[in-house]
Amino acid sequence: MDIQCRNSVRALFLMGLYGIAAIGCEPAYAQPADSGGGGLAGAGLAWTGAETYRAPDFDNYFPDDPAGAQALAVWWAREGDAAEGDEDSLARVRQGLRRYPRAPQPILRWVGNTYIWGKSPQHPEAIELMYHAATCNGANEDRYGTRGPAIYFGLAVVRPKSTAILRAMVDIAMKVDDADDLSRIAWGVAKQRTEALSMLAPYEASTDAAIREKATVVRRILSRELKAHAWAMEKQREEASQRWREELPSLVAALHTGSSATRRDVLALIAREGIVLIMDDSHLAAFTQCAGDNDAEVRRQTAQIMGERWIGATGHPSEEAIDLALYLALDETPSVQFAAVYYGLSAIVDKDERVLRRLVELALVEQESDTYERILWSLKHDRPRVAKLLRDYAGQPSKASSVSTLEQDLKAVTE
Repeated sequence: MDIQCRNSVRALFLMGLYGIAAIGCEPAYAQPADSGGGGLAGAGLAWTGAETYRAPDFDNYFPDDPAGAQALAVWWAREGDAAEGDEDSLARVRQGLRRYPRAPQPILRWVGNTYIWGKSPQHPEAIELMYHAATCNGANEDRYGTRGPAIYFGLAVVRPKSTAILRAMVDIAMKVDDADDLSRIAWGVAKQRTEALSMLAPYEASTDAAIREKATVVRRILSRELKAHAWAMEKQREEASQRWREELPSLVAALHTGSSATRRDVLALIAREGIVLIMDDSHLAAFTQCAGDNDAEVRRQTAQIMGERWIGATGHPSEEAIDLALYLALDETPSVQFAAVYYGLSAIVDKDERVLRRLVELALVEQESDTYERILWSLKHDRPRVAKLLRDYAGQPSKASSVSTLEQDLKAVTE
């Protein structure tokens, strides 16, 4: 057996794929006709199982290995998204993911983009890793923060999906209320929708009324009759109303007159519990008070919550909401400014001259920031009006270079 072959077997052994390792040096991307996703059928691959279903199992697949987590962290800090991936990469991710000290989303995105999404053939062991990272044993469970990215960058983009993957995705849809996951699952199963819908039968026949009700919702979402985000928002609104309606006046009073620490806590609660969904225009005054707080985090939370609720949710906000977003967009703290632009000004559908001018002014001085990228996205459909505004600045020597850069960048994003 040559060195390359021995290394391949070693990598497979590290991942626990003993049955595959035992067969010698088969190409890692072999494509048997009976396997979905262009994968390799063999012992240890739960996602290829057709006759016997083995659900995703994070705890048994990912070792509890602090040293492995440290090795993964060091490797990721050195390589990051630029890593090309070698025969040890998946073993390294598997060994360290459970104890990885930071959010796993960037690593799982890399796995999906490197080995699965748009690849032909798709890597079977990478699919196996994403399959188990998507584990959801209980309602809305996501103990390691891996479920969402494993679905988005992994299971949803396997083509075609095995029976096990379809069943896992349907089972997850029945357990979660997260609109992003539900929406991605619906998108992912679209080409195998009939088979996926058939897997709802046991839930629809349940003696538990709540399970039957959720199965009806999932059927409508998978069939594209119901938007997951609309359903999730209405559900959260109902729950927030039942839980917080009586306490709402005291929470609003805290935003008006509370200390910075109190405001931070109340704003975090409002965002976490969806309380903002039961607030109306009369409550904007409380957010206006928070916009003048000395604490930058209070102002950032204000910009995000206000923008999401009173601007992004409608696209056609009131003058009071626009004025507040315009004010916060001038904040000296970058995170506040970004939130005001991202969740506020950029989300306005019909931008008046005040909004366009504010975005253009920011774009001329923030060309090395994430705020600038969002402004470009926001202005790309208003190029003629923006070009007219830029004439006011083109004659200013200190602005000439920035004006030229903005014109070129806008042209690039619209072509």
